[in-house]
Amino acid sequence: MKPLWLYLFFIIVINKRNGFWCLNKKITMKNILLIIVMLISNGILSQTTEKELVDNFINKNPYFNNYQEELFFLHTNKETYFSGEDIWFAAYIYDKLNEKPSEITKNLHLNLYDFNFKLIDQKLFYVKEGKAAGQLKLLENLSSGTYYIEMDTNWNRNFKKGTISEITIINLNNQLDSSKKVSKPAETKSKKIDTKTEQNFLIHRNVEDINTANFKIKSISDVIDKLKGNTIYAVLHKNDILAACASIKITDKKYYNLKFNSESFLNGANTISIFDENNIILAQSTFWNFETKTGSVGVLSKEKKRDTLYIRLDHSKNLLNPNLSVSILNAKSELISDVPNILNSFIDSDFTKINKTKDYKEINNLLTDRKINLNKTTRQIIYENEAGTKLKGKVNTKTEVLEDFKVSLISEENELFLVTNLNKDMSFEFDDLYLNHPTKYKLALLNSQGEIENASFYIYNNFYNYEATNFLEVEKETNNIKPLENNIFKNNIILKPEKEVVKLKEVILNSHVDKQKNIREKYKNIIGVGFTDFYIPDDNLAVGVDIFFYLQTIPGLRVYYPPLSSAPIVLNTRGPSSITGTKLVNVKLDGVPMGEDLLPLTGFLTTDFEVIMVNLSGAGEGLRGSNGVVNLITRIDNDYLSKKHPMKTAKPKETLKGFEISLENYKKPNLMFDDSWLEEAYGTIDWIPNLKTDINNEFLLKIPVSTDQKDIKLIINGFDKYGILIHETIKISTN
Repeated sequence: MKPLWLYLFFIIVINKRNGFWCLNKKITMKNILLIIVMLISNGILSQTTEKELVDNFINKNPYFNNYQEELFFLHTNKETYFSGEDIWFAAYIYDKLNEKPSEITKNLHLNLYDFNFKLIDQKLFYVKEGKAAGQLKLLENLSSGTYYIEMDTNWNRNFKKGTISEITIINLNNQLDSSKKVSKPAETKSKKIDTKTEQNFLIHRNVEDINTANFKIKSISDVIDKLKGNTIYAVLHKNDILAACASIKITDKKYYNLKFNSESFLNGANTISIFDENNIILAQSTFWNFETKTGSVGVLSKEKKRDTLYIRLDHSKNLLNPNLSVSILNAKSELISDVPNILNSFIDSDFTKINKTKDYKEINNLLTDRKINLNKTTRQIIYENEAGTKLKGKVNTKTEVLEDFKVSLISEENELFLVTNLNKDMSFEFDDLYLNHPTKYKLALLNSQGEIENASFYIYNNFYNYEATNFLEVEKETNNIKPLENNIFKNNIILKPEKEVVKLKEVILNSHVDKQKNIREKYKNIIGVGFTDFYIPDDNLAVGVDIFFYLQTIPGLRVYYPPLSSAPIVLNTRGPSSITGTKLVNVKLDGVPMGEDLLPLTGFLTTDFEVIMVNLSGAGEGLRGSNGVVNLITRIDNDYLSKKHPMKTAKPKETLKGFEISLENYKKPNLMFDDSWLEEAYGTIDWIPNLKTDINNEFLLKIPVSTDQKDIKLIINGFDKYGILIHETIKISTN
């Protein structure tokens, strides 16, 4: 391409006519237009060349990516729990790249680790619009100590480890050992590279202009001479998220002006890193975006009516459809701190501190001293994003021709009706299922005509690709258990079991008693019922047990096989012998006497019978029952018939894993305190995981309070539709 001045040489001449330098009057305007077109074209070509340089640099730079990486924040209703309680939580998942609620996240895994960093529980929760809420049940036998809740997704495994929140668990039967040295879990997956090198350039921002996007770059002669003729690249970024990039051609000058659009700034601390053509970092400088977007919430009004405190909250005008979680505690509560909040988690770990600082120079000095680390990012995605669970299994059927057969899944509870192909190896798979747990569903084998065929199903125990680690990685030891200011013993605080909780032995016993009552009521009109014992076969203990073997175990009965006979007889071992010298029991099948030939009972199992009625006295049965009566009542219930005589129906199943079902309303733990200060310090009032605005675009809280309730505090976290973050701690008088 010929330079622009060469074309101008043929056009512009010395003579000036009509105010323009031109060859002649006739071509004046044409030449002017030609000059304008060439100027514009040259500018476009110059911009294109710079864009190509920048794009090529970005593609080769190993420190930045454009993946939708997830950030996590866990808001729990408190930070100290008693073993046996529920952890109530709201989890927020943030799109680090776009700074808004994550749209790609559906599966959130919560993993609970004990003070030895061992995995003790894991649950799956469904994420909607970047948020999940629910509760985790703590076992009653957990020892006192620091526990760790990890939030993670399969997609997140491509970039880093899950985000960890600490909680303290107190077992009232044993205390925290505050003198014990413990370790901290490692937070990052890859080794950080310290990029704090000798500064070849000084990057200056004019702090007098509060949020200026203009910077000055200065260097020394030796550096300029070394880089003269080369291109350097100034990258505006936050950690590994690139916001903007500009190229600078090094000439003899020591000073260079750099201007970005302030709208490109990311929330919180931003960094400008200068790279050479080989991606070596030459200089770095961090500055604060003073137009960081946050929202606010405040008390509009309050009113106490009997045992309820009504509070109305309004919010800043920059919020659209905000969704909040609110922990409501006593003002003097020792159960939670203000340090872990959504602003410190998503914007900057020092946000609270910086936000309180009004001196802009002091903020810049604080950031200047900050150590800047960059990780070389992954370019290969190994773990796919998951949305829902999968159900894999195999079919067992006697049908031989299986061409065009399919498997259907039906669940009324989950509103599912799905069909998938049956593979040649008899396997099948349903992907991306929204399957709550625990719920029920049905599987059926369908032939090519869509009709159900007899089949049974085996389900594999792999419902998603994500796998939690059995142990957390550990960093250096530190004394991170704070001693309790006041001794807490089981005599001071009592956690009573919930009323609906019944011990397993009680459940089994009550179930057996209820079954006896139901059977007696059902057969209350049979002859001699008042002298009859009812034996109800146990579906588990009596599986596979022959009926004659079972009769032998009943007190007062003896099963005897006469010589040269293939069928036994049943004898009564109690009372005097009959006039015939034998005590042959009258055996009935569904009330019909069988006589001495019991051969038809051969092959029957104990579980084939609903109840075995034994009247050893024979009272009410007349002469034929003088040696006692055994009445065998066969089962006719649907569950039994479907197993004994399989019908072509869908087979019922229960989920082994799936999305946890979350309760809508908070249930206070049944804690009893022997002193008012203990209740103020360790009691809870309420928890609201999803607080949204009403028709007046306000928040309405209905808080249960007692007549002697003292001041309370609201700990609020949340974000709006576009990712503007909210955090407030509000103290409210109940008077």
